[in-house]
Amino acid sequence: MKKLITILFTLCASFALLLKPGKTMAQFKLSGTVAHLKKADTIDLNIPYVYGYYNENIRHIPLNKQGTFTTNIELSATKFATLTYHGRLWTIMMKPGKQLEVTINATDTTVTAFKGSVAAENKVLHEVNAGQRPAFIAAGARGKNSYAKGTVAEITEKVIKPQLALGETRVAQVQASTLNTADKRLIAQETRTETLNWLNFLVRGIMNINKTDLMGLYKLLYSNIKPEPEVLPAGPQFYQFADDYIGYMESQAVIFMQGLDKDKANTTPLPYFNVSFDDAITLSKSKGKLYVNWLAVKNNYSKPVAEVMLAQFITAKCAERDLTEARPLMDEMISLYPQSKYRAQLSARIANMESALVTNKSNEAIHIVEGYKKINSIYEIVNQYKGKVVYLDVWGTWCGPCRDELRFVPELKKQFEGKDVVFVYLDMDDDIKEAHWREFIKVNNMTGIHLRKSNADIQKFWDELQPDKNKQGSYPTYFIFDKSGKPVINNIKRPSDKMLLYQQIAQYL
Repeated sequence: MKKLITILFTLCASFALLLKPGKTMAQFKLSGTVAHLKKADTIDLNIPYVYGYYNENIRHIPLNKQGTFTTNIELSATKFATLTYHGRLWTIMMKPGKQLEVTINATDTTVTAFKGSVAAENKVLHEVNAGQRPAFIAAGARGKNSYAKGTVAEITEKVIKPQLALGETRVAQVQASTLNTADKRLIAQETRTETLNWLNFLVRGIMNINKTDLMGLYKLLYSNIKPEPEVLPAGPQFYQFADDYIGYMESQAVIFMQGLDKDKANTTPLPYFNVSFDDAITLSKSKGKLYVNWLAVKNNYSKPVAEVMLAQFITAKCAERDLTEARPLMDEMISLYPQSKYRAQLSARIANMESALVTNKSNEAIHIVEGYKKINSIYEIVNQYKGKVVYLDVWGTWCGPCRDELRFVPELKKQFEGKDVVFVYLDMDDDIKEAHWREFIKVNNMTGIHLRKSNADIQKFWDELQPDKNKQGSYPTYFIFDKSGKPVINNIKRPSDKMLLYQQIAQYL
């Protein structure tokens, strides 16, 4: 009942934000047809809070037997969203009180037509490939992407410079369209920053380069552009660019440090951040890396842009259900933007986590092993549960993929409810994160057996769990121990693998 009340409070606060006086809402109708559909299917619509692709922002829209779909979205202003069908992504523009009808060919997953009162705007977005993965991204991830193998000079000449030029060509294409001036400026801004965002992903997510080369590429991408929009409110691509730009500021701070005497390098205030390197490390450990990023945003971005970025940072921490790192960011919001339109909804999300923390403080199903610091082998835990199957999750509060997998754990535990399965969590966080770790597992209702080891102390656990040193230190990694306490089979699946993992566990019951 308490959980239900908390959920209702959160929903009511969110709706109160949407309906507050002076904020006019109107429906945007999205409809369309997936032609040549052969079986039941869905199409996804992701409407970002500010920017990014969070699962909580996805609407799964069912297609009927004829392949048609329709949905209504309450809007108070123009918004960009991502329409996804079988791996293909399209950016669409939505406006309050307007309609858009899209036709998609199921055979080759291409958009063949736009109709409705915002058809013209969306045709322009489609013509400039808004939301489409460029070839250098579609070629694959790091290690599999041919672009990752080229030298910095080769990639600069063959990819980066041509893409920057192509981006400006697309901007000119937008500006030459028949759209009204406001829409042209907004879409042009999104087009230019999207080009930079894809190139940043190439540099950071695909290429294997050293720090010196990275700083050089950052200079190429960002030295002649500032994180200030020509149009406000800006779209998600601009705010993603503003986030990526923090990396450029970090690179300039590093260059600054390199030019200082050794005795001053760690204690002199850094440009953009206005704190020393030592202080930045301390803040990162106590309040989180996003808080340090926030300092750069607060010091260098205009107040309207900084407010939106702060709202996004808080949203990101709420999505991760990381109350420890959400609190100091929310304190900044309350202090600097007391009348912010984001405050009510974000406060409700913080309250939801605070409520979960209070509820689970006395939850005996969340068991932290007494004296866990003295435990030197995982078998000291596993052997206590002989007669049961043990599923071991090696994770860390700092690990994005680890946190993402937690979304699938309730379904996993429900699958084996009442069965002889024990869930053990071996966390890798240093001692300074002790309180953070304890709070995180309670906010996220991580029922099971818990122990924590520092980066140095966990190595002995890796040595006994994974003899292949090339596979050690990967987070998250999962292990299964049979009822005799013996580790079994390799390639243990993740909670997100669902049935494949359920089958692995079930064969040892």
